[in-house]
Amino acid sequence: MKKDRLVWIVAAFFVIHLILQLGFMILGFGAGMQRFEGDASNILEIKYKIYWVIFSILSFPMLHIISIIPQNYITPGGLIPGVLPWLANSFLWTLVFYFILKKFYIFQDK
Repeated sequence: MKKDRLVWIVAAFFVIHLILQLGFMILGFGAGMQRFEGDASNILEIKYKIYWVIFSILSFPMLHIISIIPQNYITPGGLIPGVLPWLANSFLWTLVFYFILKKFYIFQDK
């Protein structure tokens, strides 16, 4: 695997993770809001739980770190802008993915 190809793979992973993370948050929120509109079916409840479980997995560890920080630091006027945790979380996942690829790439050369 060439270095520039590795960079493209890692960059694609970052973008895909960010889109999936935000996408499942929106899907989970939408499924949760449909429950309040009077349609309280079991299928909707299952969809809601599945979306939030996937979102919780994708947003680990930043969602849990952010939950212990006081809320006034996270607001747009606070120390941590609203978008930064999402980007930092995708960066952490991408960094781990990069090290995994790098490890297998090193073993492949030997």
